[in-house]
Amino acid sequence: MQLIESGGFHPITFKHIKSGAPLPENPMIITFDDGEENNYSEALPVLRRFRMSAVFFIISGNIDQIGWMKEHQIKELAQAGMEIGSHSVSHRFLSNLPETDLRDELRNSKKSLEHASGEEVVSLALPGGRGSKMVRLHGYESGYQFLATSEPGINQDGFDPFKIQRWAMTESLSDQKLRSILTGDPRVIAASQRRYRVGTRLKAIFGDELYHKIWTLAASVKLGATA
Repeated sequence: MQLIESGGFHPITFKHIKSGAPLPENPMIITFDDGEENNYSEALPVLRRFRMSAVFFIISGNIDQIGWMKEHQIKELAQAGMEIGSHSVSHRFLSNLPETDLRDELRNSKKSLEHASGEEVVSLALPGGRGSKMVRLHGYESGYQFLATSEPGINQDGFDPFKIQRWAMTESLSDQKLRSILTGDPRVIAASQRRYRVGTRLKAIFGDELYHKIWTLAASVKLGATA
């Protein structure tokens, strides 16, 4: 957060864009996925301290479960100026679902989160970054106006609101690389997009479920090696 502040960047939300209000200099959007309880207990106090806003994409089926945010906490996030977005009901990969299940995941999550937050839900983050033309179509028909992917990149003027690019922030991310991302270093962007395309091809070869298991195992081994 200190790097964001010192770099002159100004976090906004998708609702800010939807409103048509003028954008601040160097706008950016901070997002949190899933809706674990530490989003409320740890992230919210930091955001408040720096007077920053963020978007919290929440798996609605986990609300009020142990380790996940409670309904009153979601309400408090919204009252604190944070945007509540959908991360589906169950976090199943939406592109793999039958059309009826896809529609239910999108509409039921939106309805539950609007009830919990008391605010309109306009944004959706794809579970696992898996999307398709069908997912985008049903997202639009369900009332979403922004769809966030897992593809790294910078969203320039004229960006596609149903293909929002994002950067994953991990524990191993160095301050130097974060600065490069924030300033749009073309070398860093190109390298990250190449890795993303390789991952996309591997998903096509192995299938989503097997690829996700391999990725999870590789991530756990890497964290163990750096701990």
